[in-house]
Amino acid sequence: MKCLQKTLIASAAAFGLLVAGSEASAQQQSQGQQQESLTLPTDQELIELTVRSPERIPVGQSYEYSIDVTNASNNIVLHDVKIQQQAEGLEVQSAQIDGGNQKSTQQESSTQSSEQNESASDSDSNQQGSPKQQASNQPNESGSTQRKNKNEDQKQSGRRNSQRQGNQDSAKSEWTLDQLKPGETRTITLKAVADEEGKQGICLAVSSYTPTLCLQTQFVKPEIELVKSAPKKVGICQIIHYEYEVTNTGSGNPGSFEIKDRLGSKVQTESGDDTLRFTVDGLKPGETRKFVADVVAKEPGEYSSRAVAIQSNGNETQSKKTKTRIVSPKLAVAIDGPARAYVDRPVSFTVRVTNHGNAPAEDGQLKLAFATGLEMTDSGSVESSDKKVQRDSGSGQPTPANTGDSNQQASSTQQSNSGQESDSDQNQSNNSSKQSDNSNSKDESQEDNQHEQDSAGSNMDTRSWSFGTLKPGKTKQVTVTLHGTEGGRLNLKAIATSKCGIDGETMQDLRSVSSTPLEVISLPALLVTVVDMEDPVAVGNKVEYEITVVNQGTAPDNNVNLTAKLPNGLKFVEGSGETQVESQGSNVSFGKVDRLNAGDRATWTLVAQAESAGDLRLKVDLDSEGLSSTATTVEPTQLYSTQSASG
Repeated sequence: MKCLQKTLIASAAAFGLLVAGSEASAQQQSQGQQQESLTLPTDQELIELTVRSPERIPVGQSYEYSIDVTNASNNIVLHDVKIQQQAEGLEVQSAQIDGGNQKSTQQESSTQSSEQNESASDSDSNQQGSPKQQASNQPNESGSTQRKNKNEDQKQSGRRNSQRQGNQDSAKSEWTLDQLKPGETRTITLKAVADEEGKQGICLAVSSYTPTLCLQTQFVKPEIELVKSAPKKVGICQIIHYEYEVTNTGSGNPGSFEIKDRLGSKVQTESGDDTLRFTVDGLKPGETRKFVADVVAKEPGEYSSRAVAIQSNGNETQSKKTKTRIVSPKLAVAIDGPARAYVDRPVSFTVRVTNHGNAPAEDGQLKLAFATGLEMTDSGSVESSDKKVQRDSGSGQPTPANTGDSNQQASSTQQSNSGQESDSDQNQSNNSSKQSDNSNSKDESQEDNQHEQDSAGSNMDTRSWSFGTLKPGKTKQVTVTLHGTEGGRLNLKAIATSKCGIDGETMQDLRSVSSTPLEVISLPALLVTVVDMEDPVAVGNKVEYEITVVNQGTAPDNNVNLTAKLPNGLKFVEGSGETQVESQGSNVSFGKVDRLNAGDRATWTLVAQAESAGDLRLKVDLDSEGLSSTATTVEPTQLYSTQSASG
């Protein structure tokens, strides 16, 4: 049996009541197991550290090894014995300490967002956990009490934090035994897995003395090799395609076994399961089976998992962990414009859409719906903008795509020699550059007066524009001109959409909606005209005037009151029209019109007798609720005499 190489490094430090040194220990191997021991200090044999581990472990298969910590003294009680482990090339999956109170911490070098908590089997997840969790739940068999004060706890906590930050390339664990009585042995049982073939190191140290015991284990290729393939990046509406290849690299048939992949709560199959299972009904030497499954992510993020093959004899082989980043566009749309406008007066609005996501929004459409009391006189065109729409967490979220026949795919097996990962990054980049050329083009199929019946509400007309591909962080806008045809509170609604699917096939629309009210104000505008029906007029004849009031505005006017002042040389004869006409001397009253609607007119006729020659002026005054001051109109009339100068 090949001898193992051992390295011990010791430095003096205070431990319990004694000063320790370092000492090399014995090495023994039996029945495929190897063992290393370290006793210190050499002159007192105060503490003994023993490690047991298998010699050869298949890559990807979980295995157990143990650490015995023994108080070798006869009359000294040891407190707060701190053991540190550094395991290069290994992933420590769980640790358990028998008996007593203890503290444990564990740090892994790789940190991942949306990390899924995996275990090799259901029984493992129920019986084992992280070193920190397992250690904290053990009963205190020794019945001892803590003898460290608060300051000492803070010092040790600080040292642990410093040590956890020291090595980012290996898994590092630490255990503290609160008390170790003379002759007492405590055992730390660990479960680990290796991903790479070759010798990997396990190093242990009693941190108070800092001697280090290194143990090497030979990891060999397993009889069953499991490979999982996953895309590096996928859009939120796209299907995540997983491929699994299992190969029998041994010389015998392992019989029926199961492949399991726990995906996590945010990655699911079409039926809502978060775990994939495949049954392999035997595998001949050299044979490879391939399994595929389609799943979807419920929200953007980074997801990783590891598949495990579980044989009937309990042996397990794990695949390497895959990592998939789920990206998504997120649209936000807004309408900029005045809150008030006037009937028949032009008003401009700018509609903007911004992509706040981390993926391009493909085949974008911008729609503006407006109430039928508004008409569009200029539809504008799409252009880029530096002004971004404020991020809206409640809008622009897509609905993930359907997974189609993922259950059938997951339950079927296929013969294959190799699998290929989907190059989603390259495909997405090509699509973005192709569609961005048309991002400023107007929708050719746009209709001038398309009626919106669904998303924007009834009784609204719409206009649509295409903005093509909108990259993350970019904004597109269109400016339109409207005018109100009637007064009141009218609504505008902007809707931005992009297609969300696979290979150009639309699965769901990604949408963002924004609306704004517009108060359209209507005003009355009265116009009064006075026309003499004949001019000039001979003295002794009658002069007839036609007086008209027209509401040229967009709102009705109330209490319209008209009066006239006859000049010297004219005498009232009669009057008629919209209301009763009365005269008191030279003052003429035309009565009051209670309401004159927009576009309506009121007409009167005034007849007077020409009594003397001259250039006369008939003055007419107009008042109403809509007028802030009296409006006055003057009509000149020339009266002449028919008598000769000599007469």
